[in-house]
Amino acid sequence: MADRKSTFKSSILTKNLTRTKEKVLLKLGKVDETRDAAFDLYAQNFNQQQAAASRLQKELKNYVSCVRAMSTASRSLHDALENIYESDWVKSSQIPQSKETLELLWDDYQKKLNDQVVNPLFTYQSKFPDVKKRVEKRGRKMIDFDSARHNLETLKKKDDLKATKAQETYNEAKKMYEDINNEMLEELPALYDSRIPFYATTFQLFYGAEATLHEELGKMTLELSNIMEELYEETSKGTFDIKRLSTIGSPDVVGNAHPPGVSTPDNSIYEVQIPEHYNEREVAPRPEAQQQPQQQQEATTPAAAAAARNEEDDEDDAFEYQVPRPAEAAPIEMRGTSQNGEEARAAPPLASPETVSPNKSNSELPPGVVYRVRATHNYVRRDSDELTFDKGDTIDVLQFDDPDDQDDGWSLGIKTTDGSKGVFPDNFTVRF
Repeated sequence: MADRKSTFKSSILTKNLTRTKEKVLLKLGKVDETRDAAFDLYAQNFNQQQAAASRLQKELKNYVSCVRAMSTASRSLHDALENIYESDWVKSSQIPQSKETLELLWDDYQKKLNDQVVNPLFTYQSKFPDVKKRVEKRGRKMIDFDSARHNLETLKKKDDLKATKAQETYNEAKKMYEDINNEMLEELPALYDSRIPFYATTFQLFYGAEATLHEELGKMTLELSNIMEELYEETSKGTFDIKRLSTIGSPDVVGNAHPPGVSTPDNSIYEVQIPEHYNEREVAPRPEAQQQPQQQQEATTPAAAAAARNEEDDEDDAFEYQVPRPAEAAPIEMRGTSQNGEEARAAPPLASPETVSPNKSNSELPPGVVYRVRATHNYVRRDSDELTFDKGDTIDVLQFDDPDDQDDGWSLGIKTTDGSKGVFPDNFTVRF
């Protein structure tokens, strides 16, 4: 047994050395090579066929991955649609049904790809490794045949005894080479011709499955489009509009509004009208009444004095909540008798922030000052570009460098007391 193994290894080693020697001589041009034009053409076709199948397998694998990702993305998108589509909207029950249909379509398409395209391609490619090994074996037998032929040609000129043995080796190598070469000449063309029906069947099934998918998806998406169109038509009619809560007065009235003639509790909040420029900034409380002349103050009756104290208390409350009260109607005239025996009227109604009492001429203003205002309430700035001032401070109003920077209800000014500059709300001041 050991002798047989040793002999077998020795034979293999001898063949490898002989083949290597033949290849070297062939590269050096010392010997010629057996050529078969038909086999060379078939071998070239086989290599192209194998490369094309490998590329198709690679691209198909990438396509299947994309289909799987598209399926997942489509399901996620439909989940989002189902989540936002409310139950009282048009045909809301069809949204979950379309989701189930969508899942079935994608699953069926992926199954068809695997069964009708991917698996047959693997079967088709499984033939290539065996054919490739037989082509390589045919190449080795050709080298053995060329080596035996060259050896026989050399020995015929020298020794007849060795030439006889070389002839036997040549005949054996020739037979083995011709046998495998003839087999490959039949097998390679048949394998190459099989590519046409395989590709035709594979791509016919592939595009058929894809066409079915797109056709069914088209029907489903058209149905969803019609549902959305109906929903748009219904919402255009106001079918799904939210019912607005009824309010008394104009839309810009906030607070606890009450109909006329209905009394409110003592601690109720006054109705207020928020200016258009109100932007979550402090809202000025009701401005103080302008100081009355000395003669009228002396002529004020006790009842009018009590009313004035009540108004001051209301002003304190308003300042605490930073909400201005609307201008009240003029009070009923109250008559009294002064020391001179003349009738005097009660104090006029309080002036609103927009009340303008011009007592300064433009000629007295510094250069660049448009007009001058007096602060009717304290204001603490909320932003770095705003102006902080106290009640009674005087502010010179300036023009903005860029008119687009000016917001409605806000002005740019300089405090005359310390020269600080910034923007401020107009409803916290009154113009001189």
